[in-house]
This record gives sequence, structure tokens and C-alpha cells, in this order.
Amino acid sequence: MPQLEERLIVRTPEAVDVELALAGLGSRGLAYLVDSLCKFILMLLSFIPMAAGTAGVAITVPLIFAVYFGYDPFFEVRRSGRTPGKRANGIRVVSLTGGPVTFRQSALRSVLRLVDEVTILMSAALAILISKKNQRVGDMAAGTLVVRETLGEIPDAQKGVLTRPIHLRRRKTQEAPPSMAPGGLLSAYQVSAVTDDELVAVRRFLERRSALPKDARLRLAQTIAGGISAKVLGPPEGMSAERLLEEVAMARSGLS
Repeated sequence: MPQLEERLIVRTPEAVDVELALAGLGSRGLAYLVDSLCKFILMLLSFIPMAAGTAGVAITVPLIFAVYFGYDPFFEVRRSGRTPGKRANGIRVVSLTGGPVTFRQSALRSVLRLVDEVTILMSAALAILISKKNQRVGDMAAGTLVVRETLGEIPDAQKGVLTRPIHLRRRKTQEAPPSMAPGGLLSAYQVSAVTDDELVAVRRFLERRSALPKDARLRLAQTIAGGISAKVLGPPEGMSAERLLEEVAMARSGLS
């Protein structure tokens, strides 16, 4: 069955390949319309101070500029790459590595949106259609992608990710004093075999997971967990990959 979604394999800072579903022209166009309507309403409200006369004009003009250029960076940085329009259409902006978009990247995308609007969005539509990564000019300059949040099939393990969720086997813990996890809870898991590099990958994932698309978040968690699960003694069978990473981070914190 042909796959309708365009997908892209990117390498994360954890050196793991994940597959992202690129947002198409349709969903991006609908998101743009919703966000444009929101901006228009905010700009109309910005004219209210003009009722105060000349002093009001001095307030209105900066407000209009702030809405036009600051709307997207505000939401994209504070809401994991999602403006109200993008959220409504199930898409978000991410960096080329699949990580969260930075303020600089979002601001650059916002400024270069002027190029698209001056050409009545023709330049944006053309760039998205001919770009291999569905990028408009702002995306190319900022190093960003717009991806879908729908959960798709997990790629083959040869691409660097697991084809199915991991299943942890119950193992008897070795005789050793339990470590103290944050919050005062005792953890009976044995994680001393987890290397420092693996722990860095675990912590990086936990720090940036909220900004990852759902499918990329699941795959990355499964990949990292799959690499360390054999070194962790104690987790019950059926524990999710993400929960395992949380427990490993807590247990290692207790050991440090």
C-alpha cells in the first residue's frame, strides 16, 4: 500500500535515527489561515489605545509589530513548536535534528514570512512543493522542519529504531543496598552497568521529550531503552520504554 505521508530520517543529538512525518502543503496552509485569523484579531485589539489620541498611537504601532513578528516565536518556543493553528492541525515546528525549535530559529522564520506574504504565499507554496524536506524559505534559513504529530509505523531496526515495543524480563536483583531516588523513594533497580554515555543519552531524552513529535518520542525512547534494558536489573515485565528511562535516571541519581 503506498504511503501518502512524506517521511524523513533524522539523527538526534543522542546519535539515534528517528523517522519524522513531514507536514504537507494542505495542513500547513490551514494552520496559516487559523494563525492569520488570530493575528488579525490581536491586531484589531491593538488599535484600542488609539482612542486615547496621539499617546495611544505610540502604543498601538509597537503592539502591531509585536503581534506580527512575535506571535509565532512566542507560541513555538513556549508551546513546543505549536502555534494555535499548528496545534489545531496536528503539526509542529522542530529543528533539523527533531529537537525543539529555538527562539532564534523561530524569529528568523517569522521575519522571512514577509517574503512569502509579499508574493501572496506563492513562494512558500512553491518552496514546500519542490523542497525534499517540505521547507519554505524561512525553514531553509532557520534550519527547521514542520512535522506531523500522528503516530505512524515504527521503522525497521536497520534504520536505527525498534520495530516493536520492548519487553523487559523480570530479573532477580543482586544483593546490594537499594539506591535512594529523588523524593525519598527507594529504588531496587540495579543500574550500575549503565555507562555514563548511555546515561547522558537518557537524560537528554528526558529533558527534550516534551518537544518531540509523538512518533519520534516513542521511537527514540524505545531505541535508547532497547540499548540499556539488558543492563538494568529489577524492572517488572511490560514496563514502557519511557518509564524505564525515568527509573534509570532516578536510580543513577541516587547512586551519584
